[in-house]
Amino acid sequence: VWVPFDILWLIEACLLVMLGLGAVQIALLSSTWFRFWQVYLIVALEISVAAFAMFGAQIIFDPPWPPQMLLDNHPVVYFYFVLALTTLYFSPWLVLWAGAFSALVWSAGFWWVASLPESIVVIPQGITVEEEVDLINHPDFVNVEVWSQDLLVLAITTLVLSVVVWRTRRLLSRQITVARERANLARHFPPTMVDELASHDQPLAEVRRQNIAVMFVDVVGFTRLSERLGPEATIALLRELHGRLEQAVFEHGGTLDKFLGDGVMATFGTPHPGEHDAAHALEAALAILQVADDWNQVRTSMNQDPVTLSVGVHYGDVVLGDV
Repeated sequence: VWVPFDILWLIEACLLVMLGLGAVQIALLSSTWFRFWQVYLIVALEISVAAFAMFGAQIIFDPPWPPQMLLDNHPVVYFYFVLALTTLYFSPWLVLWAGAFSALVWSAGFWWVASLPESIVVIPQGITVEEEVDLINHPDFVNVEVWSQDLLVLAITTLVLSVVVWRTRRLLSRQITVARERANLARHFPPTMVDELASHDQPLAEVRRQNIAVMFVDVVGFTRLSERLGPEATIALLRELHGRLEQAVFEHGGTLDKFLGDGVMATFGTPHPGEHDAAHALEAALAILQVADDWNQVRTSMNQDPVTLSVGVHYGDVVLGDV
C-alpha cells in the first residue's frame, strides 16, 4: 500500500517518540526517582502516541483516502503491542490499565471519525439488499459493529493477559519461597540432604535404627575467651568459626545438625547410611583441626588470641526420625 511521505514521516516520528518513552522508562526503573505510578503514566502516553499515529494524519494532512476507510483495517491491533509489553512488569493491574486506556482512546478515535459530516453510520430502513451492500462498501461508511467487535476482543485479551500475569506472578513468588527455603536448608545440610528433603514430602518420617557417626566440636575455654573479647568481638569470632566448621563438615559429606553456641553437632550417614561414614567423620575431624591451626596462625599474626578446639567423634547405633 502506497503511503504519502508526509504521513510516513508522522508515523516514524511517533515510533521514535515511543522509543524515547521506553528509554525514559528504563532510566526511571534504575534511578532513585522511580515511582510505580510513573509506569502507568508512560503506558498511557505510549497508547496516546499510538492513537495519534493512527488518527493524526487525518487531522494534520489531507490523505488521499477517506478517514472512514482507516477503521475498516482494524487499527486497534496496534494497541496490542503496548498491551503485550506491559505484561513484562508482571503486574495484572498495569495490564488492566493498559487495556482500559486503549479501549478508551480507540473509542474516542472511532467516534471522532464517525462524527465527521460525511460519515455514514446509520443504514436507512426500507432499502434493498443491493442498496445496503453498496452502502456498506461506500468509502464513507462507518460500521459500528467493527467498533463493538474490536472492543470486545480487546477486553477479552486484556482479561486473559491479566490472569496469565497474575498466575505467573504467583508462580514466581512460590519459586522464590522455595529457593529461600532451600537456601535456609543449605545452611545446615549438605547439598545431597537438601535435595532429599526438598524432593520428598516426608523424607525422615519413618522411625528407624541405623549406624551413624556423630561429631561434637567445642571451643576450649570459651567463657574466659569471650570475657576478654567482649560481646561484639565474640559474635564476630563465632560467625567466622561457624563458617569454617560448616565448610569442613559439608566437604566430607556431613550434616550440620545444630550450632551449640561455641560449637557444632554434626552427623555422618544421615539420612542414608554409607560404607565410609566413620571414615568421613574422622577426615572431617582432622580437617577441622587443620582449619583451627591455619586460623590461629592468622589470628596470632594479628595479635589476637588463638582458639583451641576439642573434637569428639563416635560411631554407633542411633534411632533416627522426625520429632
